[in-house]
Amino acid sequence: MSRAAGAEAGGVEAVSVFAGAGGLDLGARMAGVNVVASIERDPLACEALALNGFHPVQADVTGVDFRQWRGVDVLFGGPPCQGHSRANHAGVGLERNALVREMLRAARETRAREVLIENVATFGRALLGEVMDELTRMGYWVGTEVLNAAHYGVPQTRERRFIRAVRGDLARPWPQPTHLRRPVTIDATLSDLYPQMERAELPRWSAGLNYKPDVRLMDNQTSFPGAVLGRTGDEPAQTITNTCHYWRVSQGGEVMKLGIRAAARLQSFPDEYRFVGGVGAQSLQIANAVPPLLAAALFA
Repeated sequence: MSRAAGAEAGGVEAVSVFAGAGGLDLGARMAGVNVVASIERDPLACEALALNGFHPVQADVTGVDFRQWRGVDVLFGGPPCQGHSRANHAGVGLERNALVREMLRAARETRAREVLIENVATFGRALLGEVMDELTRMGYWVGTEVLNAAHYGVPQTRERRFIRAVRGDLARPWPQPTHLRRPVTIDATLSDLYPQMERAELPRWSAGLNYKPDVRLMDNQTSFPGAVLGRTGDEPAQTITNTCHYWRVSQGGEVMKLGIRAAARLQSFPDEYRFVGGVGAQSLQIANAVPPLLAAALFA
């Protein structure tokens, strides 16, 4: 059954797991999916979900009985990915890999017609095979693909791996890129915000790194010689991280702080979308999200 046919038949309903502040949830809603529950442990993220019209269930996923949503159309989620990320230099968060298996339990208990799991592109090969084999044993057709958000209208080169499992007559091809040759750029996304950005100094570590004024976006935490400082305004941004509120933007010789709203735009969140907490908490909510435009393409 196609997504459109499901909507005509009364609406496609979904349950979100590891919802965060709602990137996947928003993308699903943009595609016409009714997200009936968004399960998330963090209270600030749950507050953000509620402010944006979702139905958060604040709970540790390991204690959730998913049988209450048995027969739901779609189950989706992005288990914490620190154990697989290149950014996890010290191996922090490897114990969270077990949470990927909670998605399998959720699939088993809900018997959802479709399951979508998101993680980093460097998702471990052994665990990937385990997840796909288990979903196959449950009776799903299973496929996996690495997608770049910039190819779907997101002003950011952000690669993520998706595992899609479907039952029966659900034909779910991977979305075709819409912006492969003409990606959305930093300037096209942020130009109207430049005058509002707070002026800043260059970070101390930048001294001696041959900084060029035409470099527009810089990750303030990059601290080793030869690092890629950023992107020029006529390119998509590099991957947003949880330190994005520290990032610098240079424009016309001035250096400015990126800020929360600009970071959210680079993730394709609309300006009216709300985040909760201090700048650190909001940056984490933004950085950990799946870009809504990429999610919408997956759910269309």
